[in-house]
Amino acid sequence: MKGRTSRWLCGPARALLLLLWGLQPGHTETVTGTGFAVTFDGVVITNHHVISDCDLPIRARIEGSSEYYYVATITGRDANRDLAALKLQRRVGQGAPQTPIPALPRATFRKGPELQQGEKAITYGFPLRGLLATNGNLTAGYVSALSGLRDDRNYIQITTPVQQGNSGGPLYDGSGHVIGVVVAKLNALRVMFATGDVPQNVNFAVEISAVRQFLKQNNLQVAEEDSTNELPLPEIAQKARLSTYLIECETQDATVPAPSTLAPPPVSPRYGGPPKPAMGERQQLIPVDLSKLKFSDIRQPYPTLSPEIFKVAISNAGSDHVSELTIAFRRTQGQPCSRNLEDYDGFKKFSVNLLPGNSVTVTGEFSARAASFCIVRAVGPPVGLAACTNSAVAADVAIAACTSVIRSGDVQGSGLVAAYLNRGNRYADRGDDGRAIADYTEAIRLNSKLDYAFYRRGLIYAKSKEHDRAISDANEALRLNPNNVGALEVRAYSNARKGNFDRAIADYREAIKLKPELAEVRGLAHVLSRRGREYDGKGEYDRAIADYSEAIRLSPTPALLNRRGYDYHAKGEYDRAIGDYDEAIRVNPNYVFAYNNRGFAYFAKGQYDRAIADYTEAIRLDQQGAISYRNRGIAHLYSGSRANALADLDAAARLIPKDAYIALWREIASRQADRRSTLEQAVSQIDMAAWPAPIIRFLLGENTQEVLLAAANDSDAKKSRERLCEVNFFVGQFARQTGSKDEAKRAFQIAVRD
Repeated sequence: MKGRTSRWLCGPARALLLLLWGLQPGHTETVTGTGFAVTFDGVVITNHHVISDCDLPIRARIEGSSEYYYVATITGRDANRDLAALKLQRRVGQGAPQTPIPALPRATFRKGPELQQGEKAITYGFPLRGLLATNGNLTAGYVSALSGLRDDRNYIQITTPVQQGNSGGPLYDGSGHVIGVVVAKLNALRVMFATGDVPQNVNFAVEISAVRQFLKQNNLQVAEEDSTNELPLPEIAQKARLSTYLIECETQDATVPAPSTLAPPPVSPRYGGPPKPAMGERQQLIPVDLSKLKFSDIRQPYPTLSPEIFKVAISNAGSDHVSELTIAFRRTQGQPCSRNLEDYDGFKKFSVNLLPGNSVTVTGEFSARAASFCIVRAVGPPVGLAACTNSAVAADVAIAACTSVIRSGDVQGSGLVAAYLNRGNRYADRGDDGRAIADYTEAIRLNSKLDYAFYRRGLIYAKSKEHDRAISDANEALRLNPNNVGALEVRAYSNARKGNFDRAIADYREAIKLKPELAEVRGLAHVLSRRGREYDGKGEYDRAIADYSEAIRLSPTPALLNRRGYDYHAKGEYDRAIGDYDEAIRVNPNYVFAYNNRGFAYFAKGQYDRAIADYTEAIRLDQQGAISYRNRGIAHLYSGSRANALADLDAAARLIPKDAYIALWREIASRQADRRSTLEQAVSQIDMAAWPAPIIRFLLGENTQEVLLAAANDSDAKKSRERLCEVNFFVGQFARQTGSKDEAKRAFQIAVRD
């Protein structure tokens, strides 16, 4: 309960003193993702971001076993590749077999041939949990690119539809073999603001070579097969169903989402933008000596396909760096190569990164059977300001081009500013924050009226948790351009992290007014939720409910519904509270907090059977949930079932032996059942230097009521009131059990008054 017991017990408008044990405000979000088994002994691969903020336990459910789940532990992490390994440890829940975990079905990885653009890409996972079907979802598309954003070779781009919850799932080829791990979808709204076009089905997966490196680092041996025979989709679905798991966990105190930089930074009057190169600035291409480029291998990996696919390997014996090749073909053999494209039956251009002394393999489709090939054109990496500012140019090439422009001394004014800004953007994209900040700072020195530079530097400060600096830069960007939506977002984010919720909410609302379709409404929902919790702490429940209601309208998550239900409950509006808990459970049938809180609402109405039913469901979902056992135990106690009460409170004490409040309730139940006191045994586990240890000492006869009341005093007046309330509540409970009804009545009256 993390120290909040007294607040739930002893605030105003509490109809029942038993709020002590019942209500859980639920500072959590349930995170869901997908994972898949890669070994027979239950090692599951998923995304690092799925489990990075998890509070234990992590749950893994196989389709068809809704009554039980596997408890999983983290055995490997790689945040850079966004991969994690989990080990299934035991089965928990109703109907869970108590025998050791047997050999489990596992996915098979593709051994060969090399993945090609245009191949099938099939996902299986659990997207949009609580909205779509609870069973796994199969979706199919194609490999659209063999690299990710900014030509990142750790990822591949796919057209396969991906939604929240697919993260960490397997990506299969047409043979049902793993070719990657689903990781992300492009932020469509941000790209629309940047380009004016809405991207369709632009999604990404961790590429299989990066996955293999992670497996090797964690000493994991997996099954591999060549992909030679294509399988029908129903057969792939059946194989995937046996080895794919729903991954679930709770995260504590979900924070405001940081401003996203997945898509290129938008360039518009509302975000500002780096200055453009002067008109007429051309991208310079450096010609390469063709005599140093040789074919080292030409083959057809799929000879039965039409149009024909060829894999062509080229070696570079020269000293030039090659970034683009044009390869022409003829249907006949024997003719010498020429530079004239009209001498050939067709040609293909390929973007490459061919360094001196290295080789590269390119794959292409040709419209007719090719009998001979020639390299007719090759150029080095583009240089000049146009290459520096061209977002289509690879990151390393663009950085080199920008650096060349800066060092040359030939470019001044807005062109030099553009070089620093664009190089800063490229450094920021790869996470090199120090260099990015240095470049933005230099751009600001050259042109202190450029709001875009302040916005971009503030964005990095915000993500680096330097919130005062972030706010300062956002303020300057907005002074220069009051309509810079990105700066509003940065300032809102940093103010929220500093606890300045009113300012953050005002900025989010202004940003949405400027751009109603803004994707960051979710950020506003989080800030409203956090301000609502601040109002909770002050007992201002109507204001908290107003914030939660607006947040729910923007983002109706189970956690927000649970929080609003908590406040309705605190006001004694139990039916409204139950309505919110009902909706939270409808959205996420596995949301333990909602079952616990609805159980208490029923308890407050005197409906003990329904309360016990909800606590029982919470225990089924999480058998390690000590709070659920405690709640059900007290419900049993008030319904007259002392044996069941003791069994549940004993279970709660075994799970959290250090919890002083469980020890106190267990003592109440023991005395009602004329069972031997358990307090002396519990003392060895409890921190007796912290509150409510003085209550335990009083019950053990180690101090007087005067000493107990003195211990309840604190410099914080609110905390003193709460502690005095607890003192009188427990003194009243034990006085009633010893037959001192008048003393019990007096103590309860003081508790209610406090």
